[in-house]
Amino acid sequence: LGVAMAESVARFHFEAKTDRDRDRVWWTGLAFVIAVSTAVLFPVWLARDSFAGLLFGDEIAVADSRKYLSLCLPTVWFTIVTMLTDTYMRVRKWSKVYVGVSFMHLIISVSLICYLLIVKNLGVQGVLIGNLIANGFHAITLLLVLVLSRGRPAVSFVVLRKLWKFGAPLIVTSILSTVMHQADRYFLREYL
Repeated sequence: LGVAMAESVARFHFEAKTDRDRDRVWWTGLAFVIAVSTAVLFPVWLARDSFAGLLFGDEIAVADSRKYLSLCLPTVWFTIVTMLTDTYMRVRKWSKVYVGVSFMHLIISVSLICYLLIVKNLGVQGVLIGNLIANGFHAITLLLVLVLSRGRPAVSFVVLRKLWKFGAPLIVTSILSTVMHQADRYFLREYL
């Protein structure tokens, strides 16, 4: 979803004739990514007990798999939003801002994960907490850059239709690829 919409927004950014049109493209893409990723991931988070068993099987205790999924899903949400904001930095050619934020993301990630693993001895949970905090920082920082540098928020269903028409095949391909990889894991776990 994030990659497909980011590619769509990048394409229509360059086709837009005015800054106001470009604002509409970015705000529409951002609203769509946030709305759809929330609409998909929030129900999964609510039903995480069922999904934890499906994803992790019996290899991990139910309580641990539920806890891991509770940390993974918000991280996935931040990652999806970051795909759009990363594209914004690339389109605007703001490499210094992007590198600075990415470097801080790396420092926060490594520092937190090392602290949570070595000092707090949290194991896998420590890695997931570190990733959640670092990815949250990265997403929120780049989101603020996008929001503060674009004009007044404006969402257009006409623009959304264009973005969707271009990005839908990419979304379908991405979903099918994910299903295929997860199915491989399921079949290996069940039959080997």
